[in-house]
Amino acid sequence: STLWLVTEARGLWSLHSELSNRGKSGGLPPRECRVHMAELIDAVAYMHHAGFCHRDLKPNNIAWMEEAGRHWCVIQEFHVTQRCRTGER
Repeated sequence: STLWLVTEARGLWSLHSELSNRGKSGGLPPRECRVHMAELIDAVAYMHHAGFCHRDLKPNNIAWMEEAGRHWCVIQEFHVTQRCRTGER
């Protein structure tokens, strides 16, 4: 069977692009880095708890979302996701 995953697509570009753009002006402030890393760690923990491993997590596969001045990260590129084997989580 096929599993379809639908994610948001508004105001989105990659975390890699955002970091490249912000690198010219000093990068992300430490507090903002902590907030977004916590979001990503929670998302990966949720995936692992559900028994899935992403297998290609990198800034190009993380969407940088923006709406009304608020930013958040969304993990994408789930075509490489697989069920984790015991001990991989």
